[in-house]
This record gives sequence, C-alpha cells and structure tokens, in this order.
Amino acid sequence: MKRDMELVRKILLFVESIDNIGRYVPVVIDGYTDDAIQHHIRMLLDRGYLKEKGGVSFTYDGVSMTGGAMTFEGSDFLDAARDDTIWRKAMDKIAATTGTVTVEVLKAILVQLSKSAVGL
Repeated sequence: MKRDMELVRKILLFVESIDNIGRYVPVVIDGYTDDAIQHHIRMLLDRGYLKEKGGVSFTYDGVSMTGGAMTFEGSDFLDAARDDTIWRKAMDKIAATTGTVTVEVLKAILVQLSKSAVGL
C-alpha cells in the first residue's frame, strides 16, 4: 500500500481533535478504508508520531485512539502541516517536481513555507 500524506495529516488532525485521553474513539476518516487507516497508523507509530501504549488500540473492530496518542514529534509535524494554504502549496510543489518526498523533506518544505508566511 502506497503512503498517502493526505491521510497522514488527516489522522494527526483526528487525534488532535479527541478531547479525552482516557476514552478510546474509533478512527473513521471519510474516503479511506479501515485497512488504509490502520496501515498509516502503523507507519505513524513506527515513525514515532503516535504511541501505542495509552494511545492506540487495534482490535477486530478496527483501530481506536485516545487524545493522548500523539507524541511531541507528531505534534511538531502537525503544527507544520496544519494550515490548509501552506499544506496545499507544499503538496503542489511536490506534485510539480518529484511527485513524492520523504517525511523529512515534506516537513522541511512545510517549515520553509511557514517561515515565509510569517516573514522570516
């Protein structure tokens, strides 16, 4: 399954929207299958953007998360990716050049665009 950075961003935004760290909420993201969501959550766990213990639960019903699932590193990436305009500019830049980039390169592009947006 190919990595989908739009889904990565949507998962992180979903986690951030959970206002309770003690209750697991089923992860449902419109337009994506349970398999795609679970695969991308596993990649986010591998990357250290999410934590499984006390944050993510995989069951036969799917995957659920608490508001405490995101790590500091995941929050940093989301802060860089949060703004819709900056996100779209970054994705357009990538599409017009290489078509795909690593997470590190994407984050660097997002940070660069964010700096420009605030006059740095």
